Order: sequence, then structure tokens, then C-alpha cells
Amino acid sequence: MVDPDGGLSSSSWAPQFSASFVDAARARLDESPVLVIVGRSGGGRNGLASEIAELPAGPAWSRHVARCGEIGIPYFGLRQIFPSLRPDPADGVDDVEQAARRYVLTFTGPLPPLVLADADLCDPESVEILARLAGSRDITLIATLPPETLPDQRRLLDGAQVVELPPDADPRLPSAISMTDEQPELTDLVHLTSVLGLLDLTEAGAHFPALVIDSLLSRGDLQVIDDALHFTSPVEVALVRRSLSCQRQVDLFDRFSAHLPRTLARPGVAVQAGDWWRASGAPLPAALAIRAAREANLTGRYRRAVVFTDPAHVEGGETVALIERIYALVEVGDYAGLRELYAGLDPASLTEEELLPYFRWLGHLRDDEDRTSLGERAVAAEEPPVARRRLAVRTLSDLIERAFVEGGEELTSQLRALAFTTYLSPPNRAIAFTAVAAVLRTSGRPAQAVEAAEFALTLLEAEGDEVSAFHLDTAREYHVLALVSALELDRASLAVHAYSWGPFSHPGSGRLTTAMHAIVDLQRGDTTKALTNLRLCLAGVRVHDPRNVRAWLRAVLATILAQSGRSDEAAVMLEASGTGRTARAQWDLERLIAQAFVLDRLAEPEIALGLLDEVMVEAARRGMLLAQVEAAALGVTIGGPPHLPALVRLVDDLVEPHGVVAMWQTFARAARDRDLGALVALADRLDRRQARMHAATVAQYVLDVGRRADDLDPAARAQMERLSVPEPGADVS
Repeated sequence: MVDPDGGLSSSSWAPQFSASFVDAARARLDESPVLVIVGRSGGGRNGLASEIAELPAGPAWSRHVARCGEIGIPYFGLRQIFPSLRPDPADGVDDVEQAARRYVLTFTGPLPPLVLADADLCDPESVEILARLAGSRDITLIATLPPETLPDQRRLLDGAQVVELPPDADPRLPSAISMTDEQPELTDLVHLTSVLGLLDLTEAGAHFPALVIDSLLSRGDLQVIDDALHFTSPVEVALVRRSLSCQRQVDLFDRFSAHLPRTLARPGVAVQAGDWWRASGAPLPAALAIRAAREANLTGRYRRAVVFTDPAHVEGGETVALIERIYALVEVGDYAGLRELYAGLDPASLTEEELLPYFRWLGHLRDDEDRTSLGERAVAAEEPPVARRRLAVRTLSDLIERAFVEGGEELTSQLRALAFTTYLSPPNRAIAFTAVAAVLRTSGRPAQAVEAAEFALTLLEAEGDEVSAFHLDTAREYHVLALVSALELDRASLAVHAYSWGPFSHPGSGRLTTAMHAIVDLQRGDTTKALTNLRLCLAGVRVHDPRNVRAWLRAVLATILAQSGRSDEAAVMLEASGTGRTARAQWDLERLIAQAFVLDRLAEPEIALGLLDEVMVEAARRGMLLAQVEAAALGVTIGGPPHLPALVRLVDDLVEPHGVVAMWQTFARAARDRDLGALVALADRLDRRQARMHAATVAQYVLDVGRRADDLDPAARAQMERLSVPEPGADVS
């Protein structure tokens, strides 16, 4: 059986372990449901665990890396892996075990192996629960440990298979990783810089002799960038930090944490500083918790954002960075935590920025009566200007909900009118323009959609370090989609890069990074990369899919498999894509269009054409011209010239269309007039713009209708034959 959501490991680094070594280690799971990998820090134990579990690169729901400070928080690790479980620290282990087992049994299909990295730092209650679940074979568990902790981990090791990594498995790096007590000041500087990721040069000079700093700079361990000390090797900073014991981090915290305000204020430092505070057992100052949560969300580390905004971990026990906490809870699928949060909120006390995500999820958490009363309370204010601004936020939330399911001029006008008022704050205005972009795109006006999305990003960039992931991720996603529909693929690639690296230059920060890469890859005809990225994305949303993209992406993946000649896999993926609908109508219509493409490739053209007719009716009802045009165009390529009139009716009278819609207008007119020269020229233009998937579609149509020898000259025929066959995707599963 083909696993429709099968993932794979992906890395720019050469594999540290041979395929035979990984396979042999994986085979040990047949002997026991618990596999423990023992190796020194830097020896690749955590990477090996992910390879054995076949987890994707980057964050994965079924992997938890324990950190210093967790060991004293009962069930912390369990809640990170299963966010829907929210046991109280006082709950008994037996009761939590039964709740966890009931939760695991709700999964359809086999669970992937759960990875608990650095299990020695995990709370013992979570280790006990996971060990019990593995003992009854409800789960498969892969844990990693450093060798010195083995005597204290008898529960985990009981009955487990053990893989011990040899000492020579370490990727020996410069000498900064092996400091000794004979060099205390030099060691302190290296360790402190690793804990925070960088160290302000002025503050470093205030606490360490110049000779020590110069020594590390001259040896090449550290370098100066933007008046701050950084590790020269990005890998080494992680390895050094992982080598620090909890007690060592506490010692550094006690000595230095109160004396580094300049370092802590630098962008990109807050997440590591937050981890340092947690490792020391100290509650986070509110200002640091806010920055750490924002930076964690902006770099895709949603579990960390949940931790940093937990009132139990913040000075004063207060909820901070509400907008970031709501966003992170949604992204990790902790709806129980979201309901708990909402139950304790007074909506009248929320800021305008907080009010928008509050409204966005209120409808999913409360019944109609509660929703109405809470909504009225949220917008009530004694001062009329304040009341108008808060009412504008609720109106924006309602219009965004409509933007997911309809298009058309009326909705566009309503959103534009709201966006250009003075009632919205700049971040919320940006979301309004993002919604305008979404509606313009689905309405078949991609060039205007690009303009609206870029204006939204301009507003957000002006916010600097204060911008939230809730606002920025959404704006960047629709910017990419608008550029793709406008056939601005070079700019779309740049936009995906900016989205995936985030404002702090951390790779994979955007929540739909792999999906956005796949969309652009596919338009460029690079089916190999698209296939890889789609599988990675599907692996990431295997359990929790807050934007309901799974079915849509499965259908897109099925199209690649079908055109690559992998019919059996395409059929499996086609069936899987029909089991769910998305919350966004454009994506759902694109899913159905992709299904029609696959059905045709599987020798079911009549069923495909019938499905496309349904899409056109539904898209017309919703005012979504883009889906109508794409469905009609696919109908022509499947059914031939008899289906041209429907496409011509849609596009012939459009004035100054752009992007995909303009392409299909040119195609429809040339095909109607049987102007093969114009079609050849269109395919060539698309190829030069790197829109090779569309070029292939046009080229194949030319070959289908130009079968006679005198229809095309030899050079044109050869060119169309070349363009009609994009490179098939390689087998990367």
C-alpha cells in the first residue's frame, strides 16, 4: 500500500550515516517498540533518530527535543507531542496513561514512530507514559540519550533496543567545542555566546579581557558581525550549546543574565534567551516573553511560542503576547488550550491587533449565542471613535471569512473601502489589503492582486520588530500566490525565499514553506523538486492541518505522479484527495480541477469533463473567475475544440487581462481561429517566462490539433514536442 502522505528527510548536508546503517537500526524496531540511541553531543544521535523515523527536515509534530528546565514540569513532553492532551501536573500517571491511550487510538492508520530527543532532559512523567504506551505497542518510540545519563534512565532502557554510536561519529569542529577548565574566561565567553547566539561587542568587552576576545577572533572560532560576536560556524554554535549541562547554563545565568541588555535587545536573540531563562528555572520577564514568542512564531517554532506565553512561565503569572499565543496554539493544534485561553479573556480589554485573531477563531470555539454576546462585548466602548475602530475589526473579520469562499467586485469594493478608512491600525490594514489580494486573484485579476499584496507587505515592514507572524505569514502567502497567477515566476521565487527564511534569516520559517516552494516549482516544470516539497508538506500536516490544505496538496501531487507515468501512485493519491475539503474555496476548486486532470490521465475523460462542469458552475456561483477559466481551459485540452466555446465566452470580452487569465484569452482566441502560429508563439513566450507547465499544455494542444504534416513546419513541430514533455519527477519516496 502506498502511503499518501509519506515524507522523507531532506538536507543540504551529506548523510552522516550510511543507508545500510540506518536500515539496520530501523530494523531493530521489529524486535522492540522502543529504540534508544546513545551518543555524545555532536555525534548525530538526534539526526539518526529522525532518519530512522523518516521524519521531514525541520519541525515535525511527532518529534520533541527536550530542553533544560523541562524535567521539573510534569507531562510537559507529552503535551508537546500530543497538544490535545492537557493533563494537570497533579493528575495521576495511571489516569493520564489511559487518556493518552484513548487519544492515540483515535488516529486513523499507523502512527509514525515518535521521537523523544535528549530524553534525559524530559520530565519523568512523560517518559513513563510514553514507555507504557510503547510497552503495549500502541506507539513506537525512538529516544536519544548521552552516555553519561544511562544509569538514570532504567525505565526507558527496560526492554529497549539500544544503538550505541562510536566516539568517532562526532563531526570534529574547531577547538571552541572542547574548552577546558584551564581556560575559564575563554570558556565562559564561548559558552555565553553559544547560549545567546551572539554577544554584543561592547558588553563582551565589559566582562571579558580584550586578550580573550582577540584570541578567539584570531583563531577563527568567533567573528564580528554588526558589532557583535558570532560563531564562525553555524553548526558549531548548536553543538557547543547542546554540550552545556543544565547546571552550567544556570551558572552562566546567575553571573551574566542581568548584565546583557544590549545583547538581549538584538533581533533574533529572544528565542535563545527565552530558552536560557527556562533552562535556569527562572520565569521570563514579560518583555522578553513577548519578544521570544514573536520571534518563535516568525521562525516557525510554534511549540516554543506556546511555552514562552504560558502564564506559568512568565513573571507575575500573566498571559502575554496574546496574539502570538493564539497563533501558536492554532498552529500546533492545541484547541483545548485555545478554548481555555478564550474562557479567561475579557474581549473588551483586547487591543485592536489582538481583537482580529480573537474574532477569527471565536466562531470555531463558541456557539452562536456566546459568539454574539462576546462579539458585542468586544466592540463596546464609551468613546464613539474607539467603538467605530473596534467595530471595523469585527467587520474585517467577517469580510475575511467571505474572502475564503467567494470573489467578485462587490466583496472587493467592500474590502477596499474598509482598507482605505482610518479605522484600522496599520497591521490590520495590511490584513485588509491581503484579503483584497486574495479576492482579486480568485476574481481573475492577478496583477491588481500583486499590487494589493505588496502594499500589505509595505505596511507590515514599517512595523519593524513589532510585526506579528499572524499578520506577516498570511500576507506573504497571498503575495506568492498572486505572483504565480500573474506568471511573475522569478519574483515569486524571491517571495518564497523571503517567506521561508523569515525576518531573522532562519530557514523554513513560513508555515507553508514547502507548499509554496512546490507551487512555484510546479509552474516552472521542475516536477522533481515539486514532488519532494509536496511530500514534505504532507508529512508535516499528517495530523494537524489548521488551513485544511491536505486534500488540495494531495490532488496536486497526484497530477505530478500521473504525468510522470506513475499511475498506481496517482490513483492512490487521487482517492486520498477526495476525502476532505478545504476551508478556502479557491483551493478546493483547484483540488477538483487537479482531480479532473488525473482522471483524464487515468483514461477517464468523461468523468473528468463532468467534474469540470461542476467546478465551473460552483465557481460561477461564487464569483471566482480564475477557477472558471482554468476549469474551462482544462476541458479544452481534454475534450478538444468542441469545448472551446465555453472558454471563449469567459475570456473573450475581458479588458486588459493579466497573467494566467491573459494567457488563456490568447489561447482561446487563437484556438478558435485555428491560428497555430499564434499558439506556437504563446508556448514559446510561456517557456521564456519559465512558465513551463503552461507552455507544455499549450504545446500539447498544438500537437493534438496540428496532426497533418503541413499544419506545422518541422522546426515548430520539434519545438512543440520539446515543450510538451516537462521533465518527469524522480522517485524520492
